Formats: sequence, C-alpha cells, structure tokens
Amino acid sequence: MSLRCAALIEPPATASEFIAISLRLNDWVSVVRVSAREAASRLFPLTPPEVVAAAAPYLLARRFMWTRWDDESGVLDDALARPDVAEHLSGSIGELRTGPGGSILRMAARFPSLDPYLPYLVRRARHPSVRAVALEMLVSNQARWTTGFDWAWVDKTYGIRKRIAVTATRPLSLTHDVETLIREALTDRFAAVRKVAADALYEKRATIGDAMMLAKSMLDDPSPAVRERAEFLVRRLSEVH
Repeated sequence: MSLRCAALIEPPATASEFIAISLRLNDWVSVVRVSAREAASRLFPLTPPEVVAAAAPYLLARRFMWTRWDDESGVLDDALARPDVAEHLSGSIGELRTGPGGSILRMAARFPSLDPYLPYLVRRARHPSVRAVALEMLVSNQARWTTGFDWAWVDKTYGIRKRIAVTATRPLSLTHDVETLIREALTDRFAAVRKVAADALYEKRATIGDAMMLAKSMLDDPSPAVRERAEFLVRRLSEVH
C-alpha cells in the first residue's frame, strides 16, 4: 500500500482501506507521505460517507498523536469534516455502547458539520459519556477538544511537574433550546449525565424560572456528586431570595 498509493484508482470501499491510506499520510518516509497525500486528495472526496464514518472513530482517537505529517493532515480533516460524513458519524457515535465515546465525540466536534446532531446525541446516544459531552457542549455553546499534552510546574524547587492536556475550542454554529435539554438530562439514568445537567442548571439558573424547584428535586439523587451540586445550588438560590 505504501508506495503504490499514487497508483490507486478506486476510492476506499471499506473502513480498513480508508484507514490504511490515512496511516500512510503519517508514514516516517516522506516520499510515502507524498504518495499517500496525492491518492487521498483524489480518492477521499469520492469515498462513500458511511466508509469514512466507519473509519472515523479509529482515526479521530489518533489524529493528534501523529507527529510525522504536516499539511498531509488537511486531506484527512477535509474528509472527516464532510457534511454527509457527519450525518453517518453522528449515528455511529450514537450507537456506541463501550469505549471512549465522549472522547471520540470531542474530537469529531472539531468540525462544525457535526453541530446539528448534538441535540440528537444528548437525547439518543446509548453511551452516557456521549450524552454528557454533547450536553456540556450545547450548554457552553462551544466545542473543546485535546490537541496534545504539555507539562506544568507543580513545584519548581523540587522539580515536580505534571502532564496537562492542551485544548482548542470553537463556538457552535447552531441555536438550540438549552433549558429543555437540561430538564430532560436531569432525569437521565446515568449520574454522569445528571451531574453535567446539575452544573448546567447552576450556570443557567438566572434564566430558568423554577430553578429552585429543579434543584430541590435533585436533593435525593442516588449520586453524591449530584446531591452536592443540588445542595450548593439551593444555598445560592436561597441567598438571592
């Protein structure tokens, strides 16, 4: 595959074929990267959206881990950003039951083409981390993803430092009914989603007329993290009144 990429005529018919070309975009040999970029530039725009979407979770999880490529990355990003791919990818992410679903969504949300599907993912995604991340994005009105890692000093005297994630953000490109999403998420089966909803209720408390009633409804939540947030919100709302 490596040196024959430029000779390819047909677009990838399977996710494995799409991934194979994408891997060559980050090959350690420059001539292989050039060959792969030429092939990808010709074939990726013609690849069926369901094929790109099937390959996307694997590639999105590794996109910023690859360090050999330069402008070759743009060919892959253009394919992943296609609106027709976003439609299929949102369905694939929504059907995930295990694995790093939330992380995959964060990486996919680099592309505005996925924005229209975020409310659907809040309501219908099978993986709770996907629902939680989608809700967080819609409440904050921005997508945030990890682009790499860096080091931050904890104590320079003793040479102690910790590894931190480097992130990037962009504003969302849609309008949405945040209040309704928060109300629905407060009754989600999973605490991870209810916790995000509780934080969102605190952030939007000034615009939600019955915020106190909603906060009190969480005081008996099975999750200690949710109950703590509810107690804090009740105290803050009581101080205002």
